[in-house]
Amino acid sequence: MSLISIDTIKSFNELNKQLWKYCWEYWYAKEYIHHGIKEYLNNEIGKIKNEKKELSILDVGCGSAWAAKYFSDLYAEYVGIDFNEELIEQLKKDFADDSKCSFYLHDIESKEPLLFQKNNYNLILANFILLELPDLKTFFENAASVQSKCDYLIITGLDPVNEILRISNSENELEENLNAYRHSDSPLVLTKEMSFNGEATKFRYLRVLYSIKDILNTAFSNSYELVDLDDKLNLHADSPKSPLYYALKLKRR
Repeated sequence: MSLISIDTIKSFNELNKQLWKYCWEYWYAKEYIHHGIKEYLNNEIGKIKNEKKELSILDVGCGSAWAAKYFSDLYAEYVGIDFNEELIEQLKKDFADDSKCSFYLHDIESKEPLLFQKNNYNLILANFILLELPDLKTFFENAASVQSKCDYLIITGLDPVNEILRISNSENELEENLNAYRHSDSPLVLTKEMSFNGEATKFRYLRVLYSIKDILNTAFSNSYELVDLDDKLNLHADSPKSPLYYALKLKRR
């Protein structure tokens, strides 16, 4: 693994799309849910349902649509979007008999309007996708465009400093990486060679190490306010090299 500036990467989105086109079946079958996230979301979505009564969810970068499966008793409508065509076509088949769920091929960073917009979504879920988006501003602009005042946006992700700790193999390397992260004028990207089922591939995974401050500053300038922050999900994991997760609950102003 290595850290590089996001400004040095050309075709960031295209590189990640190529990776997901190759590996979507692997992640679809794995249906991995990060420890502590399901419990957090179940609690917060339940609160929002009690407030809104009829809950309409837009799941951005829906992946295997695990949220649609686990929280099906909490929503009246679920719309999942993803930039991977193969994944969306599979989900349409899987949920063909579920009238509450629909799926659309769409990149949330696209400047194109959200053509599937049938109404405002009083909850948007963005689970572990901001780390794959080089353009936070467009993400928040698009999210705000399909929400009304007092609607909610929940974002989950990986703690960036903990990620640096996980990839550093010595104290000197850790110090160098932290200094690079601290003093960089633009977000840093963690790059990782990908292998599946023990086989190496030609692909590299790109993960943007946004700080919570980066995310909140962009959110605040795009009509959102902070309701809740939990930055210690998975804190008591067995291994010191385990990932640390955060969750942000935002409200549309």
